[in-house]
Amino acid sequence: TDCAASLGDPRAARAAVPAAMKEGTGSALFAALGGTLMGTYPMFIKTRAVLAARPAPTAFQLYKSSTVFVAGAAFVAARLARGAAPGYSFTRWGVVSAFCWVPSGLCTIISVPRIGMSLQNALSSGTTAVLSFLAFWLVFGEQMKVHSCGRGCTFYLAPLYLTICVVGMCGMVFSRDIAARLFPGAAGGSNSGGGTGGGGAPSGGRGDGTGLSEGTQLLDAAQGGSHAQGAPPGDGGRGTGAWLTGVLVAILGGVFASMQYAVVTLGRKWNEDAAGCYGKDTPDCPPRVAERFDDEGSWNFSFGCGAMVAALSLYLLTPLASAVAGSGGGSGSAAGVKRQASDEGDPEANTSGAQGGDGGDGDARLECCGGASIWPSLHWKVLRTAGVAAGTFWVGGNFLNTIAVSEGGQSTTMALYVSTQLVASGLWGILWYGEGGSFHAKGVWSMSAVFTLIAVVLLGLEKQ
Repeated sequence: TDCAASLGDPRAARAAVPAAMKEGTGSALFAALGGTLMGTYPMFIKTRAVLAARPAPTAFQLYKSSTVFVAGAAFVAARLARGAAPGYSFTRWGVVSAFCWVPSGLCTIISVPRIGMSLQNALSSGTTAVLSFLAFWLVFGEQMKVHSCGRGCTFYLAPLYLTICVVGMCGMVFSRDIAARLFPGAAGGSNSGGGTGGGGAPSGGRGDGTGLSEGTQLLDAAQGGSHAQGAPPGDGGRGTGAWLTGVLVAILGGVFASMQYAVVTLGRKWNEDAAGCYGKDTPDCPPRVAERFDDEGSWNFSFGCGAMVAALSLYLLTPLASAVAGSGGGSGSAAGVKRQASDEGDPEANTSGAQGGDGGDGDARLECCGGASIWPSLHWKVLRTAGVAAGTFWVGGNFLNTIAVSEGGQSTTMALYVSTQLVASGLWGILWYGEGGSFHAKGVWSMSAVFTLIAVVLLGLEKQ
């Protein structure tokens, strides 16, 4: 059809244009929906019941990984049901990729309660975009667009967009300080509503100042923080230490995510090289090799197996990590969280506390065999909803983005995917949870987010 259209067949030309428009619209829709789901899933980490229950990050990640494992098994079961051959082709690269994804997920779980989902998602996505771009350009040799400025004069725009992206992320991180310097008379007044620097805790889904302050008190109690302990004003009582930890952990999550995607590219290249089907003008890959990296089949199950092994291993090692770090958890803080949740009528928070005994250690550990277990509580009554929902949204976002990339190409669809992810997380964080601090700080954050968003999109379009 395309060949006929190029030769001047008007009927073929009329048929080719709507088909191309339909394909482009479909991939854009899938990318936008995928980005929205991916930008929404961190909100389940900040629900009131989860903050009150204080689950160990490894326990929350175990629910997410279980959901990914079940979804991967469902993909393979669907292939087997329709008689596809091969039904399943294992690849260790999927396991290695999952070993990078699980730490990235843990970083998200740790950082969201400290800095909020809007800032966390922006920092993590921006870091992933920058490092992935550098890896594909400098390591994997992916070509960038070369722009002309006259005869014998060429230049790259990619480094400029890369710099703008980094500057935009810095603007989001330091939005409060920038607003305080630009508007010294108005910066402090609006922080009393409980909004934090991207990390205001939730309260029943309300974004108003009163509800937000209640949720912040829960998080303060869980972390042993208080305004009376010298925390800087407007940081939710958690202190600059917890906020800085959240920022660094969010960036680290982006590093692990970029490693996750790099493993996929490296594994595909290695397998196709070995089969003699890598690159252009090569024969098709054998079915077993191609199936290993099928995002709608074997790859998801290999990835799910790796995610389950990694999450379960880290969960079982949590007591050892706690002992090494010397973190025992204060019983008073946990009791305060449970008492406040009980007074405010949160049934999920009450049942989560009932899984343990009295005090912080009892609430955080799984009781079995006469109360001798040392592993963190799984908080089934809370995380069966929040943990599974977070995993489901992640699986849905990843799957829709995969379809979008396969139909519309990586450069444009990935840019749209990241854009909608940043917008969705920002809207949830600012409008629903009241994150961002004062009005002027929110303005600085929003402008920085727009700069970062534009830079990420333009950076993706610089790939040839």
